Amino acid sequence: RLDQLGASHIIVDEAHTRDIHTDLLMAVLKTLLKTEKQVKVVVMSATFDVQRWKNYFGAEDGCSVAVVEASGRPYSVQTYFLEDLVEKLAWRPKAHDQEGKEGNNRRLPPGAWDRTNCNLAFDGKQNGVQVYSQATVHTVRGLDEASIQLPLIASVLHWVLTWPNRVVA
Repeated sequence: RLDQLGASHIIVDEAHTRDIHTDLLMAVLKTLLKTEKQVKVVVMSATFDVQRWKNYFGAEDGCSVAVVEASGRPYSVQTYFLEDLVEKLAWRPKAHDQEGKEGNNRRLPPGAWDRTNCNLAFDGKQNGVQVYSQATVHTVRGLDEASIQLPLIASVLHWVLTWPNRVVA
């Protein structure tokens, strides 16, 4: 399936977070690296034991495992989900940006992603309380979960570049 996605790199952040999903992902990546030599995996964490992870991914077996350390002070991170961005930016697709227009959106190959579009079930509520506008609910429901429209990405980048005191590496 990896070749169907056209992936050459897999990036895992916050790898020190121990839960069933992270542990399973690390086990799958270790197996994948044994068979898919062209794939590069970047595992990031501010707190994990580097030598332990190097050994886990095969440094003891002679596999090439590089370590890059970045020092400096930590920055607070704000998480934004699709609905947060649509709401914050009051972003709405233009008529010519809608799905179905030839060449507008690069879709993943069949079978490369779950066919369930969870955006269709978005109701704008958190813990039973309506927190997103009806315009945002309507917009999110109309977006295909398997693709992100380029105008939305451009709007997010423009917004980020207007932040005061931003840190962009």
